[in-house]
Amino acid sequence: MFSPTMHRCSADVVKTEVKYHDPATWPRRLTAAQIQCLLADHLTNPDAPPNYQSLAALQQLGDNDSAALLLSRCVKAPDINVHTFLAGYFKVDSGGGTGRRGALHEDTRDEMERALLVGCGERRLLVCRATSHKEAQELIRLFLSTARASAVKCGRVLAWNGNALEQDAPRAVCDAIRQHVSSVTDVLQDAHNYRNTKQAYDTWEMETARC
Repeated sequence: MFSPTMHRCSADVVKTEVKYHDPATWPRRLTAAQIQCLLADHLTNPDAPPNYQSLAALQQLGDNDSAALLLSRCVKAPDINVHTFLAGYFKVDSGGGTGRRGALHEDTRDEMERALLVGCGERRLLVCRATSHKEAQELIRLFLSTARASAVKCGRVLAWNGNALEQDAPRAVCDAIRQHVSSVTDVLQDAHNYRNTKQAYDTWEMETARC
C-alpha cells in the first residue's frame, strides 16, 4: 500500500510515460490507486468514475480491449491540436493570410459563418468556389481554424481533401468517418458501428461527446 507521498510520486512518473486513455500503453501491474491518479484530471464525470479495481485486474491480465471498453465512457477524448490537425489535410502558406487576398478570405469566411449559423436546427450544404485549389485550401483552413476551432478540438470536423466519393459514396463516407473517429479519439473503431451513414454519424457524435 502506497503512502500518500509515494502515491503522488508514482502517479507523476506514470503520467509522463503513458496515454491516460489507452490501457495498452500503461505499464504492467499498475495498482487501482495508481490508475485513479492517472485518470484524475481526465474524467468526464468525477462523480461517476470507472471501477479502478476492475481496470487494474484487466490491465494486469493483459486484457487491454476490455479495459479500454470500460474506460471509454468515463474519460475525456484526447485533446486535438487544431493547427496540427488541419496541417495534415491542408498545406500551410505563410503568405496566404496577408494583403488583399487575406482580406478577401476573411470576408468570405464571414459569409460562410453567416450561411452556416450554429444552432439553426437545419442541415445546410455550402458550396464555395475559388480560383485555384491552393486558394480553396487556404480559405477552408482559415474558416475551420477560426470560426470552427472549437468543433475541430472536439473531433466534430471531418476534413476530406480529394475525390474519394467517385465510387460507392455511402461506403466511402462510412469509412472516412470511422477512420476520422479512430484518429481523433485514439481508439480503434468497430466497423460494425459504421455500416450505414446514419449509424456512422450517430457513432461519430457519441464517440466525440467526451471532449
